[in-house]
Amino acid sequence: AASAEAMGLVTIDIAWVPEDDPSLALAIGLTEGALTDRLHLLKDPEDVVIPTAEVLCEFDYPLEEPHVFTLEAPGGVGHFTRRALVEAIAKRFQRIYEEEAEATSLPVESVAERAASNGVEGVFLQNRAKTNGPYGIWGHDLGDLVLHTVQYNPESNAISLGIDS
Repeated sequence: AASAEAMGLVTIDIAWVPEDDPSLALAIGLTEGALTDRLHLLKDPEDVVIPTAEVLCEFDYPLEEPHVFTLEAPGGVGHFTRRALVEAIAKRFQRIYEEEAEATSLPVESVAERAASNGVEGVFLQNRAKTNGPYGIWGHDLGDLVLHTVQYNPESNAISLGIDS
């Protein structure tokens, strides 16, 4: 299999560096609180990482089906800095979770809570139960997710996300 670089993809590392241990580089959370707490520690935040004012972004995890959105650079500038890209991705994730919560007919709860409400005993899994809104979020709350890399395809002006939980 060809490497990402051989396929023309650019890997953008997303990491914040703890003030008490600059040898570490940690993935950044996607909640508003995580951004408030960590964005100022982002490594190389003002580096221009995407040279266009808009970029297509595929959000697929932990969604039932992939969804593609256009992200726009803030303030009408013609590019994304690392900081602006992280903020745009996090804000879109926050909207996805908000829209799901507003639209689902199922409660946002753990698998264990869902099982108990259906009379099933002995289920202890604390992962998020799937909801039935427009995204079908399953497995993780937004606070569980961290962004560690972004793969940028200059030819299609599209990005894919490296998300862990």
